[in-house]
Amino acid sequence: MGYRIVKYIVMTLSLVMSCALYAQSPSERVAAVRAQYDSLNVERIAARTTTEIGVPSDAQEFACRYLQKRFGFVFDNVDTSAVTGTKYIPALLLETESVIYLRRSPALAYEQIEGAHIAGINEDYSISQLADQLPLAVDFYSDNISVLGRELAGPLDTAKYDYTLLDSATHWRIAFAPRGGEGFVGEMEIDAVGALRSLSAQYRLVTFVAGKREITILGRCDVAYDAPQTIVEVPSRVEREAQRRRFRNYALEGDADSWRASNPLNEREKATVEMIDSVTRTPLVRDAYSIAIAIASRYYERGAISWGPYDRIMSFNRMERIRFAYGLRTTDLFSRYLRLTGYVAYGVKDAALKGGGAVEVALNSRLHRKFTASYRHDLVQLGAGVNPFVEPLVARTSLVRSGKARASMTDELSLRYGHEWCDGVETGVDFSFRKIGANGYVPMVAPDGSSREALNVASIGVSARLSHREMKARRYFDYFSLGSRYPIVAVNTSFGVKGLMGNDCNFGRVEVNLLYKLQMGRAGESQLILSSGRVFGQVPYPLLKIHAGNGSFYYDRQAFSCMNYLEFVSDAWAEWFYEHHFEGLILGNIPLVKRLKLHEVFVFKGAWGSLSERNNGVLSATRAPMLFPEGMGSVRKPYLEMGVGIENIFKVLRVDAIWRLTHRESVIENYPIDRFRVNVSLQLRF
Repeated sequence: MGYRIVKYIVMTLSLVMSCALYAQSPSERVAAVRAQYDSLNVERIAARTTTEIGVPSDAQEFACRYLQKRFGFVFDNVDTSAVTGTKYIPALLLETESVIYLRRSPALAYEQIEGAHIAGINEDYSISQLADQLPLAVDFYSDNISVLGRELAGPLDTAKYDYTLLDSATHWRIAFAPRGGEGFVGEMEIDAVGALRSLSAQYRLVTFVAGKREITILGRCDVAYDAPQTIVEVPSRVEREAQRRRFRNYALEGDADSWRASNPLNEREKATVEMIDSVTRTPLVRDAYSIAIAIASRYYERGAISWGPYDRIMSFNRMERIRFAYGLRTTDLFSRYLRLTGYVAYGVKDAALKGGGAVEVALNSRLHRKFTASYRHDLVQLGAGVNPFVEPLVARTSLVRSGKARASMTDELSLRYGHEWCDGVETGVDFSFRKIGANGYVPMVAPDGSSREALNVASIGVSARLSHREMKARRYFDYFSLGSRYPIVAVNTSFGVKGLMGNDCNFGRVEVNLLYKLQMGRAGESQLILSSGRVFGQVPYPLLKIHAGNGSFYYDRQAFSCMNYLEFVSDAWAEWFYEHHFEGLILGNIPLVKRLKLHEVFVFKGAWGSLSERNNGVLSATRAPMLFPEGMGSVRKPYLEMGVGIENIFKVLRVDAIWRLTHRESVIENYPIDRFRVNVSLQLRF
């Protein structure tokens, strides 16, 4: 009897609530949905999302007969944007199935992606990076929604949207459009109890890239929600990782057909998927993708084996004259968990055989968790630039200027484990042993005049890399940073104990690097790299901070173009590397010249450091363990250089002219400095 009374009371309350809801206007109904979300404790919702990205279909941009012949079929799938009324071609289709946990206060927005697939992309480990930049189901409850790095007002914000009632027979179907500016256009469905059941939205983003030229991106997102379930206790994992998205281990596994068995597409989506897959299967696209991978990785892949680095096949330096090198490594077709690398090199002048190899074990298919063991016996240039954020595109030794190299024969054994805890947080630990040999270009002489043949250095290092909302192009063993709107910080520490594993001295070292890219609209983009650190202990000069010179014609973003190798050292230092890319702001507005689509670059670099007496190897009564080579000094007076450049030459080339502003006089007669230098480089910018 009591059960029936409770049942009737619940039914009556539901009926009263439904009548009250149906008496509301469309905007009041949306506000009620938002109010319900604001007041809920914790709600668990299952959702299926389809996100489509497209570009406007412009016949003038498709005038090439070669492209029309091979890709004309894409126009069979042209759609019309509800935002602009213009026609567009779908270029990407992302499908996800998620479980969402929501709470207004304290804020909780956790999304666990159960399954995902991108049409036309086989590397499923890239899905998480792209998905993080697109509006998924959880975002539509937010005031601001991030789409490809841009913030748009959410469609539940009644202060910024207008609403129109389309249907109220069973559920309320409401159309929405922004009152002004950028936003979403579409419709939503609200059930009788005031829960959001589905939402379909379109949007338009505009990115200025050069002068008056702009790139327009049109997007569409369809979300279907299951009935929300109010829960009392939040899983500890969800509470701990609030404001995150996480992919289940199996979410990215399996082929598209098996994933879609429980997630069928409509006819329009099926046609879009078929069109995108057809484009990716064409030889032109496959070849372009292979070339892009080869440029980024410096290896050319053929099946299970790739060869390279192709930029090191033949190079020149004064110790070897002509150097030949050949290397091989396995690809993910050989194994997705194990990669083997090896190379051999031979110098004509010294008639010596060099080489090395590495074993890499990938422990996670999505996050960067990898163990690496490597060994090499080769010439190593002390003081060559090292970029902590991304590997250099081409090795500096390939274009060495005559008489500039001052390398040492080095035997190095290294063990490293890198662990990416989540997107944006990565740490690493490593152990290395190096035997750095002395020669006429890199002498090792004690203050008493005695010489040594080599320096033994054993060290243990700990590193961390922090980034927020960084876009990454992932492969099974590597990732390539595509940048972030926020600063990226890298911290590296190492220490050694005298006598441990044959180490010759006690030392410690800490270095902090910061990379920040600032988008400035039509004015272009600024990029700033700051580096600061300190070396602790009394150490020989190879363990000090050897400021990165550039003895090659190839431009190195984090090395000084007019600085010689082994010219400046510090035990406490600060460096800055600033570039501004004008993106054609000047050249893009000059008649005739603008047709070349050239972009301007401004460069300003500097180093400032100190050198304590215990490590200064040029003092008359030095206490340093080792005398400095001829020409080495400190940068108590800052070293500065400035330059201008032109990039986007044939889409991939860049040329820079660099001037040395300080320390313009050579301290030794037979080793002149460069007051002006021209560098070239390969650089892909879109």
